[in-house]
Amino acid sequence: MTQMQFSGSKEHRLKKSMDPCVGTGRFLLHASNHTLNLSGTDIDSTLCKATLVNGFLYAPWMVRPIQTSLDSIK
Repeated sequence: MTQMQFSGSKEHRLKKSMDPCVGTGRFLLHASNHTLNLSGTDIDSTLCKATLVNGFLYAPWMVRPIQTSLDSIK
């Protein structure tokens, strides 16, 4: 799915990616290789916590986003 969403040679670092059924965050971990703007939701709060743990371990910028230059302009 990430290959379909982020295909081509365009710049994707500022593109947003949202996973409506995040589970343990595997899709977001794969998407973190292409973009910095990640978000996800789930009905089960335990799975949301598991996503945070996976994020802290494998992609810290997923949990504590890096401030881009566009955010500082606001």
